[in-house]
Amino acid sequence: MNVVEQMREDWNRRAREDANYFVAFARLNDEEFLATGASVISGFAAELYRLPRASEKDRRALEIGCGPGRLLIPMSKHFGEIHGVDISDEMIALAKQKLAGTPNAHVHVNSGSDLSLFDDGYFDFVYSWIVMQHIPSKEIVLAYLREAQRVLKPGGILACQLRGLKPIDSELKPGWETWTGCWFSAQEIFEFSSAQKFPLVSISGIDAQYTVTVFRKGLGRAAMRPEQVALLAVTAAADGGRLIPTRGRAAAVSLWLDGFPADGSLADFPVMLGDKLQTGCFVAPVSESGGCQLNAMLPKGMEPGPVSVRLSYRGTPITEAHEVEVVTAPPRNPKILLVTDRVNLLARNRSETGGFQVSIQDVEDPAAVSIAVGGECVGSMVVVCEDPIASAYAFGFPVPPGTQKGPNTLTARLGDRRLEAVTVEIV
Repeated sequence: MNVVEQMREDWNRRAREDANYFVAFARLNDEEFLATGASVISGFAAELYRLPRASEKDRRALEIGCGPGRLLIPMSKHFGEIHGVDISDEMIALAKQKLAGTPNAHVHVNSGSDLSLFDDGYFDFVYSWIVMQHIPSKEIVLAYLREAQRVLKPGGILACQLRGLKPIDSELKPGWETWTGCWFSAQEIFEFSSAQKFPLVSISGIDAQYTVTVFRKGLGRAAMRPEQVALLAVTAAADGGRLIPTRGRAAAVSLWLDGFPADGSLADFPVMLGDKLQTGCFVAPVSESGGCQLNAMLPKGMEPGPVSVRLSYRGTPITEAHEVEVVTAPPRNPKILLVTDRVNLLARNRSETGGFQVSIQDVEDPAAVSIAVGGECVGSMVVVCEDPIASAYAFGFPVPPGTQKGPNTLTARLGDRRLEAVTVEIV
């Protein structure tokens, strides 16, 4: 059986077993299931400002891997016409039921490797969420990205999540390929953007499972030459000041540019911080004069002190340097962000399936974390980096043997430091 046939068979089986669980990683009724997409929708909607000016009723969107329609229903409010494709005819049958009251939404079973159902330049916006990470072939994922570029109008946006972290070894089992899928390094994403001439305008979650990429199809304007770009100022991205901490979400600079190409890509214009080259994470829409803001995180290991900042074109400096001051970050303040069931991620502070997942931020060394439930120490834990910038990690583990059902106290320590306890329930 080839890859596409295996994907179709496996996702049809998952749709029959429990479509809501395999899409949202939680066992939910339909109302709860639809509610799980709220934060995803807000993220996608935040990218609509990049589109060329038009009324919502004149815009068209496409979801790749729509499943039973969780995101199509709320996203349909932003477009006059919206389509969803999925490899699973079982998922599409469920989506048709859920979308019965949404006349501008249309769903289709597709080939599993292209978007041949649609003409060139048909859509304003294409998006995909937790779909590409389950495709076991990088070639198929890249084919989808190229196809998205083809079906977009000039200036159209592709917002797509890719897996940026290899699954844990225990998940890499024969027969799980259409679940564990494939993963991409940041360098592979940058190389694709450059080779395909598909400008990358935002990337987040590098080296984490949820790497979110935003590409913008070129407008076809006459390109400005790199030597025409001028760096007007460099500020702290967080507050517009001059001081940038060595780590954390505020460890980023904003470059204020003039003469930047309308179709400029983060992949082609990395930032030089001292002698270190760092690909940017965000570029704002470019004005007619080439004015824009480009943000870049500080590289890991940047020492405190004055740092010169320049923009480069494919690694060659093209602007004058501006100086900022890198300062020592405040002391770490680790804390538990979230406790859920290990399987049903919407079961907060509650274990329904015999295990927990605990998310802790600002962790310097995840190996120094120890956790206890009801006074019983947890043994081995599966550790996954959720957000490298915030040093956030998820710790998954079974409930320790002998732990009583009902209310319990979950405690975590980082070395000698004890975090605030959380009351949990074991059912």
